Amino acid sequence: MAPYYRTVTSCCYVSTFRAICDSFREVISAEVENSLRTVNIHQFLFFPAFQQNMPLMYELLKCWDSTEEGFKIKDHLLKFTTDEVAILTGLPNTGAEIIWYNEPLGGVLSTELKSEMAQLSRSTDDAIMLKTFISFVVSNLFFPLNSLKTPRRLVSIASRLEKFSSINWAWTLREFLVNEFNRMATKLATEKPLGYINGFLPLLLVSAKHQHILFNL
Repeated sequence: MAPYYRTVTSCCYVSTFRAICDSFREVISAEVENSLRTVNIHQFLFFPAFQQNMPLMYELLKCWDSTEEGFKIKDHLLKFTTDEVAILTGLPNTGAEIIWYNEPLGGVLSTELKSEMAQLSRSTDDAIMLKTFISFVVSNLFFPLNSLKTPRRLVSIASRLEKFSSINWAWTLREFLVNEFNRMATKLATEKPLGYINGFLPLLLVSAKHQHILFNL
């Protein structure tokens, strides 16, 4: 039997993210919870902890149409829109649209933010709680990168509640993922190894399930 070959790899592990969130919920105050609701990310404390399914992800990526910006699966077109991202995440489709991934990296590592999350306790200042958690969401769920780096701009935005809530994260998430899907499509067309794909990939699987097309794959 030939060994299993993973055609595409992602460092977005929702089950790990959820486990850390479960521990975080045990030490946060009511004030911190209310602040997370204010910036519309409280729901990510309860994001489903499903396992990675890269073989299914690979099948979806093969169906990506860069022109339509959607997935063509048999006679069905799965549109991956900003409204869809907003519905699936609970993030408002309003605010400033930012493209950050062309900027230099060099910020804190996502693994370092995981470690900082583990060190939080009931005695931790609320402001530090909020900054650490929001930075953790941005680096480990919204935009996990194979380099493990989190751009300074994203960390700076995550550090300020007012600035964070001014960003259209639904648009920003979708824009980044479409860029990644287009990059994968180019590699598939030229028969190059896919390697890593970055970003909040579970959104794609949730979107496919939401539109009832997984059974067609």
